[in-house]
Amino acid sequence: MPRFVARTFRAFLACGRPEEGFARLVCGCGHESVVAFSCKRRGICSSCMGRMTQEGAAHLVGKVLPHTPYRQWVVSFPFEVQRALAFRPDVLARVERMVLDHLRRFLEKRSGGKSGGLLVRHCMGSALNVSPHVHLLIVDGGFRPGEPPTFHAAPPLTKQDLEELCARMERALVGIL
Repeated sequence: MPRFVARTFRAFLACGRPEEGFARLVCGCGHESVVAFSCKRRGICSSCMGRMTQEGAAHLVGKVLPHTPYRQWVVSFPFEVQRALAFRPDVLARVERMVLDHLRRFLEKRSGGKSGGLLVRHCMGSALNVSPHVHLLIVDGGFRPGEPPTFHAAPPLTKQDLEELCARMERALVGIL
């Protein structure tokens, strides 16, 4: 088992257990409470991940991202290549860049404007298995150059659009691996 997996799992087992560390809170009224330390790890701890996800989303929506429609994409990879992606960060980074570029160009072509987004890497599945996949949040349209900043929405997706996009990404994935 890779060391990072073992460290994450040990931290998860200790998360929220007062015997592993805690803070004692005392109110002016005399009420006391013990709050156990959290692992603060990305990965398998749903409590810590939920809090970090909410904090990150609030920051992005409030201070970073333009107020436009977005589309969330989740891209998983064939089982046969997951191990190579999980243990070769250089290859996974190239695959992630390819996925983001394909989706961005796909939406730019549909809207006639410049698009962009963000990508978050996940390396584990819900069964604590090694399962690299990516979550993307991409502007569902684009901003046309030379115009005042006006958003142009992409038309609705069709099944054929998605099939063609997946086929292009599959060919590109084979080229990288």
